Parts: sequence; C-alpha cells; structure tokens
Amino acid sequence: MGQSVKGCATKSLVQGLSSLCLGLALIFFVSPLLVYGFVHGDPERYLWIIRGPYPFSHLGSGPFQLAVGLLLIAAGVGSLILSRVFATRAR
Repeated sequence: MGQSVKGCATKSLVQGLSSLCLGLALIFFVSPLLVYGFVHGDPERYLWIIRGPYPFSHLGSGPFQLAVGLLLIAAGVGSLILSRVFATRAR
C-alpha cells in the first residue's frame, strides 16, 4: 500500500511538471511579440530603452531583436519537449 501512495504522488508531481513546462512553453512562444510590442509601442519608450545599459541598448537593432526572439522561441520548443517527456513518463 505504501508503494501505491508513493507512485501516486510521483505521478502527480510529474503531471504537474508537465503542465508547468507546457505553460512556460506558451509564455515563451508569445514573449517575442510582447517584447517587440513593448519596445516599439511608444517612440519615447523606444528611446528610453535603447539609451539604457548593454542588453537594452541593443534592442533597437534588428539582428539583436531577431536573436532574442529566436532564443525565446528555442526556449519554448525546449520547454514543450520537456512537457511531452514528463507527460509520457506520467502514464
């Protein structure tokens, strides 16, 4: 009986991790659009951002924005893969 409770708790934990990774994947997939909208939403905010320190000062550059967007999408893909791995382990 002790093993079934432990197995149930482990299964529940793995299902929770799967859901967490799936939620993170959705956030990572949407975040490049949110970053672009935040940076370019207001001309004054754009100037304020690109006058900031290193990572922010480069957000005005197209290649840097592309690299940030691709990095966020790659993180979303990795999180989605982890979610699927946890989902198959929970079965």
